[in-house]
Amino acid sequence: MASNGEEGQRKLGFWMCTALVVGNTIGMGIFLLPASLAPYGFNATLGWLVTALGCVALARVFARLAREMPDADGPYGYIRSTLGDIPAYIAIWCYWVSLWITNAALATGVVGYLGAVFPPVADMQPAIAALILLWTFVVINLFGVRSGGRVQVATAALKLLPMLAVALLGVWLLLTSPEVYAAHPPTAPIRAGEVMAASTIALFAMLGLESATVPASRVHDPARTIPRATIVGTVLTAAIYLVVSTVPMLLIPEQELAGANAPFAMVMDRFAGAGVGRWLALFVVISGLGALNGWTLLVGELTRTMAVNGVMPAALARNNRRGAPMIALLVTGVLGSGMVLMS
Repeated sequence: MASNGEEGQRKLGFWMCTALVVGNTIGMGIFLLPASLAPYGFNATLGWLVTALGCVALARVFARLAREMPDADGPYGYIRSTLGDIPAYIAIWCYWVSLWITNAALATGVVGYLGAVFPPVADMQPAIAALILLWTFVVINLFGVRSGGRVQVATAALKLLPMLAVALLGVWLLLTSPEVYAAHPPTAPIRAGEVMAASTIALFAMLGLESATVPASRVHDPARTIPRATIVGTVLTAAIYLVVSTVPMLLIPEQELAGANAPFAMVMDRFAGAGVGRWLALFVVISGLGALNGWTLLVGELTRTMAVNGVMPAALARNNRRGAPMIALLVTGVLGSGMVLMS
C-alpha cells in the first residue's frame, strides 16, 4: 500500500489542475475565433464580457461544490448528491460520450496542421496518423495522472505563446502607431440580439471550464485546489480569449478578417513581418495535442468514477500499478478509434 507521501506525489496539484482548465478550454477553435466573431464588431466584445461574467459565476458554482463536497468524486457526485441518481446517470453518460467523441475529433483535426509542420505526415493516411496521435496520449496517461498532468502543463504553456505574441503586438502598436486602430473600425451597430449571438459563440469556446472537477479523487487537497484552479483557469482563459479576439478585430478590416482561414497568421504577417505567421501551424498542433491529452486524462478518470459508482462494469475501475485507470483508458481509446475510422 502506498504511503500518504507516495499517494500525494501521484495526485494533481494546483498548476496541473489549472492547466487542465486552460488547456482543455483553449483547443484548436481559438485560431479561427476572430474570423467567426468579425461580423459582430464590438458586439463580440460585449458578448465576451457577458460570457466571461457568466462563466466566472459558473466556475464559482463548481468551486463551491468542490469545497463543500471534496469527497464527491467530481460532477457525478455533485449531481447525485443534490438531484439524485437518475439526473446524475443521464448527465454523466451524455458527458462521457461527448468526451471520447471529442478526442476523435481533436486527433483528426490535428493531423491536417501536423502535415504542414512535418511534411512526412502529409503522406500518411489521415486516419492512421490520427490513431497514432490518439493512442500516444492514451499511453502517456497510462503512466499515471501526473504523467498526463505534466504534459498538460507543458502544452498549456506553449499554446499560450501565440496568444501572448498577439497581445504584445497589440500593445506595441497601441504605443507606437495608435492610428492603425482607427483606420477601419468595426461598422456593425450595437444590438442586443447581436451581442447574444456573439456571446453564444463565446460560450461554446469556453466549454471545458469544469475540467478540474472531473478527476476530483486524483487531486491533492481537492477542497482547496479545485476551487482555486477552476476560478483562476476560467478567468485566465476568458481574458486570453477577449484580448486575442479584440486585437485582430481592431487591426484587420471586417470583411477581410471574416474571410480569413488563419486570422492570427494574418495579423502577425501584416504587422510583425512577412513569414512570421507561418509558425502558427506549429502552435495549432501544440494546442490541439494539449487538448487531446487533457480530455484523454479526463475521460479515463470519468470512466473510472462511473465504474466505482456502479453505472459501468466494475472492471473499468481497475488501476494499473501507477494508479492510472488502465482498462478505462484502453476502452475509451478503442471507442475513439472507432469514431476516427468512421469519420
